[in-house]
Amino acid sequence: MRVFRAAALLAGFLCAGQAISDLPAREPRSERNLIAPGLQRESVSLVLINVVVTDRTGRRVDDLRPDEFSLEVDGHSVQLESVHVQKSGSPPPGPAAGGTREGSGQQPPAPATIASARRFVFFFDGLNSASGFRGPAVQSVRRFLAKGLPAGDQIMVVGQGKEFRIYQDFTADSMKALAALDAMGSNPQIARAAVLARAQPSWNLQPFQTCLGALKAIISYLSAREGRKELFFFSDGARFDRIGFQGRQQVLDLAREAAAAQVTINSLNTRGLPSLINMGMKSWVPTEELYPEALRAEKEASNTLGVFASVTGGTLIHGVNTFDAPLSRLEDQTRVSYVLAYLPPGRPDGKFHSIRVKVRRDKMRIRTEEGYLWMTGEEVQGRKIQSAYVAPELFHELPLWIEARSYLGADGRPAVELAFAVPDQSLLFLPQAGRIAAHLDVGLTLRSENGTVVDRFSQGIEVRLPLDSSAAPADLTLLARRNVPPGEYDAVAVLRDQGSGQVGALRSRIKIPTLVGERIAMSSLVLSSPESRLRRVDLDPQTRRDPQIVVPAARRAFPRDAEVVGSCLVYHARPGGRSGEVRVTVSGSVRKGRSIVRKLPTSRYAFKATTSQGTIPLQFFIPLADFDPGVYTLEVQALDENATRGIVQNVDFLVR
Repeated sequence: MRVFRAAALLAGFLCAGQAISDLPAREPRSERNLIAPGLQRESVSLVLINVVVTDRTGRRVDDLRPDEFSLEVDGHSVQLESVHVQKSGSPPPGPAAGGTREGSGQQPPAPATIASARRFVFFFDGLNSASGFRGPAVQSVRRFLAKGLPAGDQIMVVGQGKEFRIYQDFTADSMKALAALDAMGSNPQIARAAVLARAQPSWNLQPFQTCLGALKAIISYLSAREGRKELFFFSDGARFDRIGFQGRQQVLDLAREAAAAQVTINSLNTRGLPSLINMGMKSWVPTEELYPEALRAEKEASNTLGVFASVTGGTLIHGVNTFDAPLSRLEDQTRVSYVLAYLPPGRPDGKFHSIRVKVRRDKMRIRTEEGYLWMTGEEVQGRKIQSAYVAPELFHELPLWIEARSYLGADGRPAVELAFAVPDQSLLFLPQAGRIAAHLDVGLTLRSENGTVVDRFSQGIEVRLPLDSSAAPADLTLLARRNVPPGEYDAVAVLRDQGSGQVGALRSRIKIPTLVGERIAMSSLVLSSPESRLRRVDLDPQTRRDPQIVVPAARRAFPRDAEVVGSCLVYHARPGGRSGEVRVTVSGSVRKGRSIVRKLPTSRYAFKATTSQGTIPLQFFIPLADFDPGVYTLEVQALDENATRGIVQNVDFLVR
């Protein structure tokens, strides 16, 4: 195993690029709740610096006092505001390292102790790992978790395959974390991603950039969490000599963002080393003559991964084929760490400031971040929104729902409306000119099954309501018309309240049916209820000019006493026979799982094709009084008797 500070390799050709950390607004100082670095409230910003101190044998040193620490910022000595000891669990007592203190006077007071649980994030990069996630890395983590952690420590398991996925959010239950590893290993998407990674040329930066985006989202999510945050990044990495200036700058910027969010990244190179044992010989010694390219690739990838560790105060693990010993050692060393608080002068400037921590004891080893980013509030929010688009599953400060409705407009062209719903009580409304107003940012990306972005938009909007609106809470429904071709899409919606800074995000599957052509077609099923209060807000003039638009209930959850109405439109039924009559039969049902709990009355529509009834409006009344709580599906079928063709639409809803 080799550990080194790989960021030094950047010094010759990288400038000190600006990077932004995503940090939530919190109180500036507290004995129990220390804020993350770079935050500002009322022009006060306190920078926190996490420090792990070990002796030369690797044992943690937990008896240092505040007067033994000193700090330099941008090469100048500065005053520390405070020094705290952060402890996890109840570590067994051990011999103190470092020897006798100088002087015979009274001992200075010991630093205040914060009992703080640690958060361990195991991030597996399947997009850039040729071995997938059934090999030594996962097995080492399984054995590590099976040993158990001190009470209060929490575990999170995430993976980057064809898409980023959270297999287990933070939990103190190691059994749940182990089950998440099993689920990740059996995910066919990750297996396919590993095959694709092997097929990628080693100079292709796109897969690694995708993983960097997921890392950025996790860092943004972790910035709001208190306590020590250890992220274990398992990846084959990308070769340092081939990712170019752009790739190296991205790695450095992201590492600095992680440091500012107080996230320590421990990089574990999963490439491993070839050895003679693979050839049936009893030796684990790598042979450069046999594997020169593999060893070169492992070294260059370690240079890249090492930047994360060096900048954030973590550890680089490489040159090994199993990770049991490093995981156990890092867990033991971080049971005790120090938190140094520094109050910089002036206002946030968005720049990186280097730091250097020293201790006045001999032969001590210090692991800490290389600097901090002093970001502005606008930069903080920008990073947060970017991360919400990458990993919407992590951002639920605002409850958000999305629903799509497709139909033919008055001009006969297909129209798609997207409805975003958020409870108005979750937003910050402030008095303004005799009303109350909230300022929001709303955005959406739609991706096809192959990952291509087919639509993207973002928009700021001011929402004004009467002063007495708080007495009758409702869902605020933002309506936007989009030009999207038929198909199934992965939709990511993001909503930010500018007043509170809170963000809500949602990933959802959206189906846009085909409505043009000669065969029968049906608009999207829309559910509504008189009991559901909706405040409609039009995002563009197209919907504002059409007051007849039916706004779908984006939050399809109804109480048991509600009267739910389903509605849709049928198009393009074919006239037949000598009379040219259109004949359509409509039937429907409500299912719970595979069981039909209610059949809807069958209706038959017949009319002359020459009349104005070329479009058939349908409505289905569904009283929920006798429905048990659960998820149900409304399914509607329309059969064109003349063409012997039909169409089926369905929509899910929840009964509370």
